Amino acid sequence: MPTGSRCAPPEELGTAEIELTLWTAQPFPESGESRADGWRQRYRADMDVAVHVSEAVLAQGLSFGWQPVVHAGGIATIFYREGRPRIAPSRGEPASLAPEVFLPCLQRLGLARAFDRLVLRRAMEALRLRPSAHIGVRISAQSAKPDHWWASLLSALDEEFALASRLVIEITGSSGLPDLEAARDFCVQLQLRGCRIALRDFGGGGDNLAAVQACRPDIVKLDASFLRRARSSAFGRECLQGMVSLCSHFATHVVVDGVEREDDVHVALAAGAQWLQGYSVRGSEPQSQAEAPAARRQQVDFS
Repeated sequence: MPTGSRCAPPEELGTAEIELTLWTAQPFPESGESRADGWRQRYRADMDVAVHVSEAVLAQGLSFGWQPVVHAGGIATIFYREGRPRIAPSRGEPASLAPEVFLPCLQRLGLARAFDRLVLRRAMEALRLRPSAHIGVRISAQSAKPDHWWASLLSALDEEFALASRLVIEITGSSGLPDLEAARDFCVQLQLRGCRIALRDFGGGGDNLAAVQACRPDIVKLDASFLRRARSSAFGRECLQGMVSLCSHFATHVVVDGVEREDDVHVALAAGAQWLQGYSVRGSEPQSQAEAPAARRQQVDFS
């Protein structure tokens, strides 16, 4: 770690923090190795991000931005709030690091599982502090397998069934599940403890049908690209309507994601949407300070 980092003593760190720190301390491969320049540049960039994440975690710089999933009828019904992890900015940077930026880096480095467990622990702490809240938290497809890494969290959920019933585990589906059998067992174990399972980014890539069959999710979140395409073409609107109808056969709840302006609500409603999510839904927190003014101007009020 660079000099001046606020590092806590090892005995005060959790397992996930220790694992993340050890990974980010790995040296870069020798320059003599026969690697493509593009690979080396990406590795360096990913490691820079991972080090930033590790230092922020140690310095208590991990926080959540909350984005509600609301009823499409606008009856002030909030299904749950997705907790989107954010990493505090480094010195000189204007905004926090959004999950769309750092999560792909951690996945490529094999660090996503350690980070996911850390985020889930923080989400459970938030649920304990808010007895009436329902919270969703995303994990990568790499994390969807029930092994010893998850044993302590499953044990905690065994002892806190009321808490588990307020927790939604969102599995990112666009990259595909590496082990369908393991994912099925993982989801079953969580559902038996009262958690809901959501499959997010449905239709955005990967083998989504296989993921639905394996996970048997309670919630399917459509990839935001469907709503974007529906804004500008009749074919896009037909696709959105068809996907909402299709997904209603796979899960009890279907969420249309990507609401960014008031017109999106009308498009989603016309397609038969039940639940909506996006930065323009009131109660959402923008990713960065730079996005805040625009988001406030465009927010749709469901309260």
